[in-house]
Amino acid sequence: MVTHMKTTIDIANGLLAQARARAQAEETTLRALIEDGLRRVLAEDRSPQGEPFEMGTWGEPGDPWDEEAVQAMLRQREPLPPPWREDGD
Repeated sequence: MVTHMKTTIDIANGLLAQARARAQAEETTLRALIEDGLRRVLAEDRSPQGEPFEMGTWGEPGDPWDEEAVQAMLRQREPLPPPWREDGD
């Protein structure tokens, strides 16, 4: 039964140097350091957070673009306060 697989990966020179230095400082192997990092990343919950975002639309698909109507709508909107977020924080 195979418990390990050899592979080749490209790692940025600076990152590899940092990893080697960390492995040496922790008296471990580069392999063990990389495996630990992979385990941590794979254990993270990277599912999307919050409610799904839906872009607001108007009109029907295929309707011609009405630039004049869009410009009129934009002129009616109040400018957002700095730093340009809805909540003003």
